Amino acid sequence: MLSDAEILLCDEPTTGHDAATALQVMKVLKELAQNGLTVVISIHAPRSDMWHLFDHIALLSRRSVLYSGLREVSTSYFRRCGYEMPSLVSPAEYLVDLAALDTRTSQCEHDSTARLEYLRSHWASKHPSHQSEKPPTYTTSALSGVSERNTSQPPTLMRELRVLTARNMKMFIRDPKALAGAWGGAMAMAVVNGWVFMNMDRSEEGIRSLEGSLWYATELYGYLIFLTALVEIKLFDHERQDGITSAAGFLLSRRASKLLLEDLTIPPCFTFIYYFFAGYKHTARQFFIFLVTMFLSHFNAILFAGLSTAISLHFLLAEFLGNLYFTLQMVAAGYFIPSTQMPVYIGWLRWITHTFYTFGALAANECIGAESPSGVGQFYDCPYSNNPSDPSCKQYTGAYIMDSLGLPHNWIWKPVVILCAIASICYIWAGLILHYNPLKPVTGHAGERVESIDPPEIRFSPTPSPQAIAITLQAYGLKEKGQSSKRSSLLGPISTGFRPGRLTAVMGASGSGKTTLLSALSGRLATSTKARYQFIGSIMYNNTCLPEYKVRLVASLVNHAVAYMHIRNNSEYFHDRLFLPTVGLKYSPFQTLMGVEHKMQLTFTK
Repeated sequence: MLSDAEILLCDEPTTGHDAATALQVMKVLKELAQNGLTVVISIHAPRSDMWHLFDHIALLSRRSVLYSGLREVSTSYFRRCGYEMPSLVSPAEYLVDLAALDTRTSQCEHDSTARLEYLRSHWASKHPSHQSEKPPTYTTSALSGVSERNTSQPPTLMRELRVLTARNMKMFIRDPKALAGAWGGAMAMAVVNGWVFMNMDRSEEGIRSLEGSLWYATELYGYLIFLTALVEIKLFDHERQDGITSAAGFLLSRRASKLLLEDLTIPPCFTFIYYFFAGYKHTARQFFIFLVTMFLSHFNAILFAGLSTAISLHFLLAEFLGNLYFTLQMVAAGYFIPSTQMPVYIGWLRWITHTFYTFGALAANECIGAESPSGVGQFYDCPYSNNPSDPSCKQYTGAYIMDSLGLPHNWIWKPVVILCAIASICYIWAGLILHYNPLKPVTGHAGERVESIDPPEIRFSPTPSPQAIAITLQAYGLKEKGQSSKRSSLLGPISTGFRPGRLTAVMGASGSGKTTLLSALSGRLATSTKARYQFIGSIMYNNTCLPEYKVRLVASLVNHAVAYMHIRNNSEYFHDRLFLPTVGLKYSPFQTLMGVEHKMQLTFTK
């Protein structure tokens, strides 16, 4: 309702509700149909007082049509077929029983199969094709005050950030496992690795342990944050296709929603634990530099995760790119192989890896210090002399350690600046790739032609009044590729139609094809279904074939699955927070949404 779609498809909207609420839902759908929407619902267990709310009945059985017509003549039609409805029986229940396959015994199955085949062939012989009717014109809407959004005008960036950040924070808080994983992994790494490197002495062995501890803080922490930052972007693809969100809003809102719970809290906690466990220099200046460097390592890992996702558009491929990148960083950072010893064709890689700059900054901070970058740096416990200029004590100086790693001595603030630049580049490139990555709409039928402009029969008008769109199925069906038998058919072929201004109930037993039919009408068939089955016939919208991405602009599908409804309630709520205007309405968008909620007496996810 709030998305102002011209076609509303509801898959078993009464499932999970008590009888009173289910009846109220049906009354609201009836009102929507009377105001010009094309409303099609699937239902398999309607209560008796709902029957008179239906205008049109489509009875399915075993993926075929047994009847499609007005409700008033449905029972008389089956009476003419030889099936008289008993007295004191609900017509809806009787039709569902009539269309059900009885498998209790082989004889019952044989009789019911014969009955269904007779009804199917009788309907097909009397109605070989469904002639489309010219839809009426509607100019007013009782719901015009609810939604006045213009689908041609996307929301502003600030509104995107405000709404998407609120949604992401709710979803993030409601997923305690992800939050515990991010925090638990970082804290466990800080405690375990800090305990391993605890009480390092200043001997030559202690110097090697010092280098190893700095490497662990650089590489392993960054890799852990990278793994937790990877995300599927299917929801973003869907919302971007609908014109709801932009790449900038998606990227900025994700970081804004996690700023307090992750980005500004995990690096300091990791630093406090690891820094003092490992026994680094206890000076405020060096601790601050270590903390700033860990912040930059954290954000670089997160932003590269976003760049990997933008490049691959798939979680597993993004993970592969991340593993490849961190492997290159491990080779090029200078810990295992000093940069001075690397071949030229490998050595240049260190200049494009952020761990090289992170490790260099941490090593220079600990071994040289910001106070004397040009001197010998820290002087460790030399067993031969207490004089740092003694040649026999050379390997115990911070300058020698930096030289052995192939890192410059004055390597603290320059890496900080470069890390900031790398993070900015990753963020900008991720946004550009997501923004300019072309959408790939999938056409609905073989031979369907995608028009460069909207067909003249359907205009996507910015006016709030619904437009009359009639749906016509012409021998439409889904048949398994490479198969010709009827058993390989997932749906149809079906020839029927659905007119605006009517509440159409698609009835039938479980497995009759109701959900598949509604998914096809909304242009939202599963990718696995489209890969396995081929389309036959066509679906016409006002006598025009439309590609799937245009069907989704005018058709809204509400699935009956509880998990899906929970997610959809959240996404649809924030979808409409993006588009409902903040000015020019009698009530605020939130009050408007709550008014609809009160009208339906449903609990809307807040």
